[in-house]
Amino acid sequence: MRGWISLIAVLGVVQVPQPQTPQSANSTFEVAAIKVNKSGERAGSMRFLPSGQVTVTNMTLGALIRLVYQVEPFQLSGGPGWLDSEHYDILAKAEANTAPPQIMGLMRSLLAERFKLMAHTETRELPVYDLVVAKAGQLGSQLRKAAIETCPPRPVGSLAGTLPDPKNPPCGVLMFGLGKVTGRTVPVAQLASRLTPAAGRKVINRTELNGQFDVDLEFAPDQPTASPNNDQSANPGVSIFTALQEQLGLKLESTRGPVEVLVIDSVQRPTPD
Repeated sequence: MRGWISLIAVLGVVQVPQPQTPQSANSTFEVAAIKVNKSGERAGSMRFLPSGQVTVTNMTLGALIRLVYQVEPFQLSGGPGWLDSEHYDILAKAEANTAPPQIMGLMRSLLAERFKLMAHTETRELPVYDLVVAKAGQLGSQLRKAAIETCPPRPVGSLAGTLPDPKNPPCGVLMFGLGKVTGRTVPVAQLASRLTPAAGRKVINRTELNGQFDVDLEFAPDQPTASPNNDQSANPGVSIFTALQEQLGLKLESTRGPVEVLVIDSVQRPTPD
């Protein structure tokens, strides 16, 4: 099983922005320390607090770039061999109550300043999946037309309130855990976009299903060799492909399409503190 990365914002629901260039040269952390992590652990994490403290633990630069720029492995191209083999710890301090989108902007500035990261985006024709209805007029029991009154209201503010209950998420929120997707009053297009990490390709909504739905999907997580025609795994449970068809009445069809890719032009090991 591959290692995992977690992004944790204490006391909040994280809403991460799309890739963008920092707005000014002054958008940097007040202080930042970077050290090589030689623990040998596979798991890594990024945490940030309302106090402005940001802690990155045991993450490779490749994983950090993908997290900060919100791209999947298949959307990152180029870079040296050590990009996904050398692990780092980062301790940084921003102003108190800096919102998650601004934190990600600061992280992009940090990567540019300390790792000399230079990259650009381009669109490439790559393998993708179309999400379609498996049998016309027949949806699975775990994909239901939404009943808005059965879910709590969506929290206001990305750092306010408590973390939502994964068994009963707020209206309009789709929660993606390890081998589990739960959502209340969400469009199928939103479900398709969130399936991309588990499927290993960009997933495009072709279901033509309109309106809002309640979703409860469970599958065997982390199957790097899975495909629509190969459902064998050492993990218990079924693959994302089988689960979609059996539980939601949907399926993934392999095709090709345009995918935005982040291309690394140059990068270096971090400059000393």
